[in-house]
Amino acid sequence: MNKRSIPTIWTVAGGLLLALATAYLLQFLSTIGEKGQGPMGKAFEIIGYHAMRKQYDGIPQMRVVSAFAESNQCSFWNFEWTWGRCVGVSLYVRDYRPEHQPIVEAEVHRLAEQLRKPCNRLPTLGLPNEQELARDLGCGAGRKTFKLKILVTSVTVLSEHVDPANPHMWWAANHKKLYSYHFEGEF
Repeated sequence: MNKRSIPTIWTVAGGLLLALATAYLLQFLSTIGEKGQGPMGKAFEIIGYHAMRKQYDGIPQMRVVSAFAESNQCSFWNFEWTWGRCVGVSLYVRDYRPEHQPIVEAEVHRLAEQLRKPCNRLPTLGLPNEQELARDLGCGAGRKTFKLKILVTSVTVLSEHVDPANPHMWWAANHKKLYSYHFEGEF
């Protein structure tokens, strides 16, 4: 190497670090106002809940209870956090026991297959607000990829009555994180 190429390498490396720091700063500033799950998260919750109901009805009981489409669902140390989209889906397993693990894993993978292409899955569910959900997902706005994380939590159900504010969620206690699965998706 000659003496001129070393400063050039440092200049290029410094420029890349500055660009990355700027991207993280912009993402941080854009997430300051994020509150709640947002329309896309709510759409994923509804699609996931109904897809799970149609695919599985057995022991242990499982239910998609919430979903969030926000940058804080992404791992901080990857590029999706800065300019991608990440979706986190919470799946509750009622009265989980270790022998349920193969069933839960199989159903999570089946659910992920359905949620990987939510715009394709939506018309098969027959939901009355299909157009609104498609708009919230951004269907038809060009193909975009996203990271999908399904967080599986064991719960003990305290009451069969549902919360009117969130009809998908059980009144539950003893929340214990079991697994976290990561998948790639496409709108």
